[in-house]
Amino acid sequence: MTLGRLRVRLTLWYAATLAIILLLLGAGVFVAIGVQVARRLDASLIAATAAVKTATAQLEAERAAGRPADAVEELQIPDRSLYLFDATGKALTPAQVAAWIDTAARGAAVAGRVNLQRQAPDGGQFRLHAERFTTPSGTSYVAAAVAERPQIADQYAWLIGTFGAATLGALILVIAGGSLLARQSTVPVERSMEQMRRFMADAAHANGGCARPAA
Repeated sequence: MTLGRLRVRLTLWYAATLAIILLLLGAGVFVAIGVQVARRLDASLIAATAAVKTATAQLEAERAAGRPADAVEELQIPDRSLYLFDATGKALTPAQVAAWIDTAARGAAVAGRVNLQRQAPDGGQFRLHAERFTTPSGTSYVAAAVAERPQIADQYAWLIGTFGAATLGALILVIAGGSLLARQSTVPVERSMEQMRRFMADAAHANGGCARPAA
C-alpha cells in the first residue's frame, strides 16, 4: 500500500467516525424532541379535558334540569376538539363522533382514563386523552380532547437545518484536519523508508567499489 493511499484511508476513517457520532447524536436529539413534544401535547389534552369537566359541573349546577352537553359547545380551545360522553361512552356532544374516538370513550368509561395515538390518512397523527369524571350531583361522564400532533420536521425545521449545516461544516473540517494529521503521521514512515533506500544505495555502492576484476 502506498503512503498516498494510507493517508486517504486514514482521512476517511476520521471522517466516518465523526459522521457516525454526529448521526447518533442527531438521532438522540430527534427522539428527545419527539418525546418532549408528545409530553407537552398530552399535558395540554389533560388540561382541555379538565376544562370540560369544570364547565360541565358548573353548568349542571346552574341548570339542574338542563343538558350538561352544552358546556362543551361553549368552550373554545384553539387546535383542540372537545367531546363529552355519558357514563357508558355514548356521545352527548357532538352527537356524531369518529368511530375510534367513540371506542376510546367507551374504554375510558370502563378503565377511567385512555391515552391514544392514531395515524391519519394523510400521514399525520392525532393524540387523544379521555377521562371519566363525576360531577357533584353524582352523575358520571367521560370528557375527551383530541389534537393533531405537530410534525417535528415542520416545527423544528430551523433546528434540523442548523444541525445539518453544522454537521456538514464539521465533516469538512475533519476531512481537512484528518488529511493534515494523516500526512504528519506518515512522515516518520517516509523518513524511515528514505533512510532505508539510502542505506541500500550506500551498501550497493560499497559492494560495487570493493569488487575486484577477475584475474
